[in-house]
Amino acid sequence: MSLIGLDVGTTGCKAVAFTEEGNELARAYREYPLQHPKPGWSELSADTIWQNTQDVLQSVGAVLGNDPPAALSVSCQGEGVTPIDRNGKTLNDIVVTFDERTIPQFEWWQSRLGRKRIFQVTGMPLHPMHTINKIMWFRENRPDIFEAAHKFLCVEDFVLFRLSGELATDYSLADRTMAFDVRAREWSDEILSAAQVDRSLLPDVRPSGEVVGRIRSDVARTLSLPVDMQIATGGHDQPCGALGAGIIAGGLAMNATGTSDVICPALPEPVLTDTMLDNNYSCYPHVYP
Repeated sequence: MSLIGLDVGTTGCKAVAFTEEGNELARAYREYPLQHPKPGWSELSADTIWQNTQDVLQSVGAVLGNDPPAALSVSCQGEGVTPIDRNGKTLNDIVVTFDERTIPQFEWWQSRLGRKRIFQVTGMPLHPMHTINKIMWFRENRPDIFEAAHKFLCVEDFVLFRLSGELATDYSLADRTMAFDVRAREWSDEILSAAQVDRSLLPDVRPSGEVVGRIRSDVARTLSLPVDMQIATGGHDQPCGALGAGIIAGGLAMNATGTSDVICPALPEPVLTDTMLDNNYSCYPHVYP
């Protein structure tokens, strides 16, 4: 039996298969380009991400032979979002982290709830990048898309949906939306009410590593993967990387350099102090139980 880890980042996606003991069996990588439809806007093609995801999974699956994958989980970039309709069709490409169109929404939050209250609820320092700002932008600037949307999905959610047909996200990625109550570990009614975004537009939230379903039979056939392969929630790429580096207890931290330069310490509980906020530290759930 083998396991597949899928990483869907800002510039490319990677699939790696491991034995249960952690020995690598196969890997594949594909790059994809960012799109800039207007100055300051940054998007990724949802169709391209899905095609590249299929490519890497097919490449890895083809060499596993007598060690078929039993389960797959996903690590993903944060904050990016795409709306889908009731038929699962994407209504817009993925608006990524550093897209600048949401500065007006960021400024609105400053005058409405303020940085301190938002941090106390979500563990996120107020910033234009967070997903809730992007959803508000659609409501205010593309009401046609907002009204047609059945769900707004972050990248992990989108990939899980295409693989399994289930609508779910995990605690760590949900918190990167700035609409998640970090202590209660559920969507924040206070934030969503202020943003005028109904909770029904967001996927169910699960712990990292929880099985959401099995791979869709049509996808399994296309990719030559086992029809009983389980699909599980994963997490935001930074805590997933921290788990891989062994950062699972207090006193340990990881430095990760990629699209962003990040330091990830493990904390036993949420630390939502003024010092954390003053230094713009995020505090959100680990993928480790």
